[in-house]
Amino acid sequence: MNFSTLIRMGEQAGLKDYRLLTQKEFLVENGLLGRLQNHEGRDPFSPEARRNRAIRQSLLSDGMSELFKVLIQKKVSRSNLRFTFSRPCRDADGPKRTF
Repeated sequence: MNFSTLIRMGEQAGLKDYRLLTQKEFLVENGLLGRLQNHEGRDPFSPEARRNRAIRQSLLSDGMSELFKVLIQKKVSRSNLRFTFSRPCRDADGPKRTF
């Protein structure tokens, strides 16, 4: 993906270049590590163990977490006091969150 073109097109639409991060950086900065759960069980297929494995796998530096990028751009409101760059996201087992 050519992020230079995407940033330029966003600027033409009134968006500002905010940050370009790796997927790993984005997930860590937005609290993914806080979703790890302590569990006493020895069952590697328990929901907690499976969830922890999925979180760790998404952060491993096996190349994929470093290859995928996240571009955050913002749109300044008319009052110039607020900006919007969030989108709602619903966890499979949790409440609606906004990033």
